[in-house]
Amino acid sequence: MVPSPRNKIAEFLSSIRAINTEDGQRALVYSAALDEELERQILFGRAPIVFYQLLVCALTCYGKLRSGQDALEAVLQAARGFVGVDRQEYCDTLLQEWHIYCAEIIPGQVTDQHDAGNLEETDYKYDVFLSYTREFSAPWVDRYFLPLFRWLLQDSLGRDPEVYSVDHETPRNDDSPLYLREVLARSRCLVPVWSPSYFGSSWCRYECIAMIHREYEAGFRTPQNPNGLILPVVASDGRGFPDYAHDLALQFNCRDFVIPARRFDDTERYMDFRDQMTSWIRHVATAIEQAPPWRKDWLYLDFSVPENPKPTCTIPRL
Repeated sequence: MVPSPRNKIAEFLSSIRAINTEDGQRALVYSAALDEELERQILFGRAPIVFYQLLVCALTCYGKLRSGQDALEAVLQAARGFVGVDRQEYCDTLLQEWHIYCAEIIPGQVTDQHDAGNLEETDYKYDVFLSYTREFSAPWVDRYFLPLFRWLLQDSLGRDPEVYSVDHETPRNDDSPLYLREVLARSRCLVPVWSPSYFGSSWCRYECIAMIHREYEAGFRTPQNPNGLILPVVASDGRGFPDYAHDLALQFNCRDFVIPARRFDDTERYMDFRDQMTSWIRHVATAIEQAPPWRKDWLYLDFSVPENPKPTCTIPRL
């Protein structure tokens, strides 16, 4: 398989010795004159290949800088100052390939996050609704799960995914069930991080029941169509989970990867984490591609959600 331009750019940047250390990473990013908003999303000090894969992901998700220049292009231009003439020519080649890729693959897709609110209000707005409880999962999701998730999903879809993350995206003054219900209704699939505190939230229980209802109506999780629209990330041993949670297939078991190590991405266990997510991410891409036509009545679904809820439909065991 031919490497995508994003992968080739990440490999090129990680091969430049002068920008492989944390100081070098900072020197490259600061010389690119990125927006402060974008710089705050970048976590320095990771292993080079991991850092540059996640950096390329962040740059492509961000789109254009306030100056009008493409963020990834700005970093590649800055990288020319850290290499000799021969590698500058290769850098120029990568820039040309990136421009061709953008012209052929990306048109029609919202790649500038500042314009993401201008989509039609009669269709999906997000590919993924990523849900988790802040007190348990936020640090791990922010630093390790979400950056790798975006990177791998980009590769699997062949485009930048629109991911709604509750902790990052929810306006602090509008963190209400009504607001979240609309966002969930406009998302193609649900990726919940099932932690010990997840099912203690009435909203978290609601979103699972609402998406199970959508699956049932669209004919998912049947012998004819075993796929689903809920792709759970299991971050605990499952004690205290409702019965229906244990029945859902397509789970990504992360119990061995949710660890407090500050440099988890430099460990052998991180490579296992990456390999397993790479296999699981294909199910997420399939859910996005097979999402049923959007329906306005999803905006008004209302369920009574008890402590240990039973879904409104039968979930077949496969």
